[in-house]
Amino acid sequence: MPQPDELLAEAARAKKEGRPEAARQAILTAIALLRENGSRIELASALRILGELERSRSGSDGGIAAYEESVAILRGENDLAKLAHTLRHLGDIHRHLGNLNAAVTCCEEAFAIYQQHHCGSQLDRANAARSAALAQEIVSGGRDAAARWVVARDLYEAAGVAAGVTESSTHLAALG
Repeated sequence: MPQPDELLAEAARAKKEGRPEAARQAILTAIALLRENGSRIELASALRILGELERSRSGSDGGIAAYEESVAILRGENDLAKLAHTLRHLGDIHRHLGNLNAAVTCCEEAFAIYQQHHCGSQLDRANAARSAALAQEIVSGGRDAAARWVVARDLYEAAGVAAGVTESSTHLAALG
């Protein structure tokens, strides 16, 4: 029987080669093994990978259950950067599914974790601010989004990501 790390490597290869179902099966097998005797951090990571695969699968729920379980596990661990990253992606899924209040809650929590604990890169923090701004724009019509767009723009600028600066500036201009 392959080990979870071998299955995760196989899933990555299958995903890269355009074989999503093979990647999904390898991840599901790895998750089953990790549930039996793996570390909680490894299980949370595998669940996040499953969520990523599900996001690209048509007709799926966007991997929301896998991301939610990953977040629940990470809340009990000491890896705040992984928690924030996973929360941001969960927020993005909620936004795409129209669960706007849940999207704002997840994205704001991710951003707060990055800021309060000084974890993650500038790009991670910029992406979290962007996700929060996008969700806030929809929920509040932009009233609360401008502050997040300013933070996102400044962080993208510091990270040297011109596309992020441009997107943030465009949204700020549209908000007036």
